[in-house]
Amino acid sequence: MKRYLMHEARKHLTDLVSEVAYGGERIAIARRNKDLAVVISLEDAKLLEYLEDQADVKAARKALKEGGRTLDWEEAKKELRRGAKR
Repeated sequence: MKRYLMHEARKHLTDLVSEVAYGGERIAIARRNKDLAVVISLEDAKLLEYLEDQADVKAARKALKEGGRTLDWEEAKKELRRGAKR
C-alpha cells in the first residue's frame, strides 16, 4: 500500500483518486508519520460494506437463537430515547 503525508496528498489528490479508482491502489494518508485514513476504490468500499452486513446478519441470527427479550418498534424507540438522555 502506498503512503502519503497529508500535505502531499492535498497537492496530488486528483492523481491519487485516479490511482485508486483505475489502478486498484489503496493509499494511506498520514499526518506526523501516523496513518489516519486509507483511500480505497468504490469496489473495495462496497465489498467492505457487504462483509459488514454479513457480520451483522450473523450476529442477529445468533441473538435470535439465544432468545431473550424482544421489543416492538415503539418500545425500541422509547428505549433508545431513554439511553440518549443518560
